[in-house]
Amino acid sequence: MKEGVLVAGIPYPPSPQADENLEELPTPLNVFRMLNHAPPLTGPAVHLGKAILASTTLSPRLREMAILTVAARTGCRYEHSQHAPIALAVGVTGDQVDDLASGEVTEDLFTERHRTALTAVTELLTGHTLEPATLKSLQERYSGREIVELIALTGYYTMLAGLANGLDVDVDPAGDLLTPLVNQHDPSPTIAPGPSGPPNARETS
Repeated sequence: MKEGVLVAGIPYPPSPQADENLEELPTPLNVFRMLNHAPPLTGPAVHLGKAILASTTLSPRLREMAILTVAARTGCRYEHSQHAPIALAVGVTGDQVDDLASGEVTEDLFTERHRTALTAVTELLTGHTLEPATLKSLQERYSGREIVELIALTGYYTMLAGLANGLDVDVDPAGDLLTPLVNQHDPSPTIAPGPSGPPNARETS
């Protein structure tokens, strides 16, 4: 893409309703500008995205790890570019971001609790369901609300990835502008604890 030139698969629709649909965002993200071809969908999509980013009970780090997992598994450069800065802002390490981008979730960088959730995200993306053992493991480590939030997050960002990939939506480097919208409080360890770390998986998020 030439600097300043938008080359998406179809043009972004200009319309008064389209502009209104984006007023709640700190910047008009291209993926939602593209969704404005179907204006009745855009407002609800923006509201759901804001709820996922700011109102779920998932820890901010786990939320961003899950989003980056969707980005990697769907090959969505747009989502990775948007959410890598947010992930770093909420405490995901650079090595963890790199691992997620390559499809790896290694024991030395991710807690067992993280690995359980990210395995679930991967299963939802590849098989569109959860293996019984994975669901059991989730239930041992997460509340019912957190499990539903994780599944909803996976579906939401898979939908956006299909839109971004299918219509070659231009990447807008606006991840740092979205940080005011997200819940950033996360007191949990950044990387997996060592042998002397907490024995209870629920103590890490």
